[in-house]
Amino acid sequence: MGGHQRLVQVGIRTSGKTKSHWEEHLEVKQIWAKEILKNPKRAIAEILAHLKSLKLRHLYISNDIDGTGKEYASATGTPEPGGPTPRFFSDLIRAVG
Repeated sequence: MGGHQRLVQVGIRTSGKTKSHWEEHLEVKQIWAKEILKNPKRAIAEILAHLKSLKLRHLYISNDIDGTGKEYASATGTPEPGGPTPRFFSDLIRAVG
């Protein structure tokens, strides 16, 4: 594969596969919710460093509300506790910009 983890998933809480499976075999960079909740600023720094390493000319950001903790997005189709706050996602988008 040659994508070099150009797809970055932020706020993952559960998966049928391990993080290493996604990152090594499918080249999907994952930042799990537990990493974000432990240290939000570090998670943002890690995401920014990864994006900069890709030397992208353009970036597309899509936010799946399911990534946000159910205490902030209870009406989502698959509410799940323990996700990042809306503030985290706002800070991330600001930092990327």
